[in-house]
Amino acid sequence: MAAADAVAVAVADEAMERVEGGPEEAVAVADEAADGERKEADAAAEEATVVMEEVEGEREEADPVAGEVTEAMEEVEGEREEVDDVADEAAEAMEQVEGEREEGDAVAGSEASLRLALPLGRVKRIIRVDRDIKKVTSEAALLITAATELFLGSL
Repeated sequence: MAAADAVAVAVADEAMERVEGGPEEAVAVADEAADGERKEADAAAEEATVVMEEVEGEREEADPVAGEVTEAMEEVEGEREEVDDVADEAAEAMEQVEGEREEGDAVAGSEASLRLALPLGRVKRIIRVDRDIKKVTSEAALLITAATELFLGSL
């Protein structure tokens, strides 16, 4: 209020300087000037209210989206934990298989101790016929050959 009163006094002083008439005319000019200032202030306040309402509307629209984003992030975090658990289980299984392989190698001696009836090189060539397979390791070819022989033996 003090700022508005100071503005009114300044406007009244300016109006008195401009008007050669009496104080009544000066007061009328000051009132006119003050009314103009009030109208400008009211218009600025109206604009500010409209902007605040727009911001509030945008905030209301953004709140559900933020909630959805939070839920999605929590879901991803849960899935990440599940993947970590599966990876840990896979690592444990790999360690167990590696240990069993070492035990199997000690018992069997080497791959040469297996007597395969099917030629290993031909089995590798047959596997490579599949376009999705680029390389075939010796262990994989050996296992596929042994499995094939077991399958043919059961027929």
